[in-house]
Amino acid sequence: MHELSYRISQVNDKANQFDKILSSEQKGMIFFGSIRNFLLYFDKLNDYQERERIIELIEFYFSQIEQNQFAYQISEKKEISDNIIKPIAFYYIRDLDFKYHGGLKIYLFIALHIDLILLLTGVLKKLYYVPVASLVFFVYWAYIKIFYARKNKVY
Repeated sequence: MHELSYRISQVNDKANQFDKILSSEQKGMIFFGSIRNFLLYFDKLNDYQERERIIELIEFYFSQIEQNQFAYQISEKKEISDNIIKPIAFYYIRDLDFKYHGGLKIYLFIALHIDLILLLTGVLKKLYYVPVASLVFFVYWAYIKIFYARKNKVY
């Protein structure tokens, strides 16, 4: 247990270093906000083995970022997400009620496509051309932003 506490403090120190040297754009490119939120709630996880697995993934994350000298392209974001963020998020979603919080553009992009399909099929005509999907997605995005992002319970 003492070893885990030491590893957590090392990871937190590394996160503080990254926070100081990375620009906002770089942080977004490497999902730094998600890692920061995971670390904020790390102590609330109960299962020791899960905590071990999560700290291993976060240590791997920091080593990969340093190895690539903080230079990541958009094409590499998916690799970070699939190999590190999503496996960690699984535990936080299940145990601590975390939510995915994509940008408003993502939600509107999806919603507009759904509304377009509804328009082409004639459903929107029956609804007086109210963009139902856009409204639903916007309300969901606002709900996540208000009730989860303020608590840093998003990834």
